[in-house]
Amino acid sequence: MNKMMKSIFSAILTLAMLLSFTGCGDSEDIQSSDPVNIAFVVGIADDETKFNEGIDELASLPANPGTDYAFISAEGEPAMIGEAKTIPDFSDRGYTDVMMERVRTGIMADLTGQLADYKPTSSELDLAAATDLGVRTLKAHAVDGRDNVLVYYCSGRSTTGFINMVETPVYEMDVEESASAVAQKMKVDLSGIDVVWYCCGDFGGNKQPKISPNEKEQLKAFYNQLFTALGAKSITFKDDLPSSECYSFPDVPVSPIAVEDTGSELKDLVVLAPEVFEETEETQDEEVADTAVLESPIVIPESQVRYQPDSAEFLDPVAAADAIQPAVDFLLEHPEVNILLYGTCAGDNDTDFSLELGRARAESIKAELEKGGVAEDRITAVTVKVADDPYYQFGLGTNSEASSVNRKCVMLDMSTELAKQILANAV
Repeated sequence: MNKMMKSIFSAILTLAMLLSFTGCGDSEDIQSSDPVNIAFVVGIADDETKFNEGIDELASLPANPGTDYAFISAEGEPAMIGEAKTIPDFSDRGYTDVMMERVRTGIMADLTGQLADYKPTSSELDLAAATDLGVRTLKAHAVDGRDNVLVYYCSGRSTTGFINMVETPVYEMDVEESASAVAQKMKVDLSGIDVVWYCCGDFGGNKQPKISPNEKEQLKAFYNQLFTALGAKSITFKDDLPSSECYSFPDVPVSPIAVEDTGSELKDLVVLAPEVFEETEETQDEEVADTAVLESPIVIPESQVRYQPDSAEFLDPVAAADAIQPAVDFLLEHPEVNILLYGTCAGDNDTDFSLELGRARAESIKAELEKGGVAEDRITAVTVKVADDPYYQFGLGTNSEASSVNRKCVMLDMSTELAKQILANAV
């Protein structure tokens, strides 16, 4: 525990004890769950998704007195983050509900403070060694009758040790043989341990290419078979979305792993103009009826509908309306077409403001389409995080070049697979 967190925690406990002598009133004890023995394996490493403090097992710790817990870094030389500790039990102090809530707030501040302050000292990621350390930690604090839980919060990428995905990428892996071979080398006993994994296969950084849906399932299958071979009591993969932020530790970089070349089916963006829709209609005449009308996504760049700084208000509403008119005409001629609009801003890191602004700018385009007579229920306006925008170009920053590329609104036929994918990841 660092000194600052220790001071905060001590102050909160002192306040609670003082209040207990000042006649704050009695209250029934808050019911807590049975204590457990739990270890967290976290990927606090370069280009890994930042730890989400809201995951169930962490959030429930302060209200679970007697629970033994430990945090383990999955870096190349796995290490304990702080020390293994026990959640204190204040149930016999006669504290009110309000006082107990203050105590729990202090405990959570201590827990999250340990993670926020940690910096890895070694490069790469070693999931086999981290698992070994996690199991040894659990067994050292095992108590008869208590559940033993090993929680992972990381992408599952492992670049050194027995699980080396740099040498053998996920898409080249023979899951059954690989899991069996690694289990024999690890010699770790997971019997009596429940395994819970958050965000397996969710690669959120910019240095490591994302894996395909097929590779993600392959990765989960590998770890599922590995833990089964090691005797795990149960294995649960949670699909909670990871944080939009990633760790950056350039002094201790993690090697990217190769991903399969699926061959891009992504169609080029076409800049909004009247001739775009003329070509679309000519092509449509030659195609079968169930083919999407807007086969290629249409981009409305900021250069066409310029906005006021940090705003969704047009600098020149008349010019913006003129630019959007071809889309209005097309949609009025094709009432069977429903569209998805998604707006984005420049900058490689998402913020609440940038996401709100991206959606607001998509809404401004939607409003212009509605003014032209397009029914509201035919248009869905959203935004996406930069990692989920297939047309986002990283590394441009927020300068004029970025403005012409990343500050945009894209229009897609709602019936296309790409539109469905964008909508599934929309914020």
